[in-house]
Amino acid sequence: MIDNDALSMQPVLIGRTIELRPLQREHASDLLHAAADGELWNMKLTVVPGPDTIEQYIGKALDGRDAGTVMPFVIVMRDSGCAVGSTRF
Repeated sequence: MIDNDALSMQPVLIGRTIELRPLQREHASDLLHAAADGELWNMKLTVVPGPDTIEQYIGKALDGRDAGTVMPFVIVMRDSGCAVGSTRF
């Protein structure tokens, strides 16, 4: 369950080419699609969730937001509206 108070405290950050929007469970398929071209989840240099770990990855991020310890974002290209990744603050 999403803590609506925590979600309402998280801003949308808008730049020239990207937007950082609050991460939601609904972003799972978009994030998998963004990483699928090179199967980035197989890289050992970074954390990229794959099909088997995406729900856990998003769940942990949202739990952190509900606890007030992180602000998870989905990175969206402004010109296309496509999600290209995620980040946390």
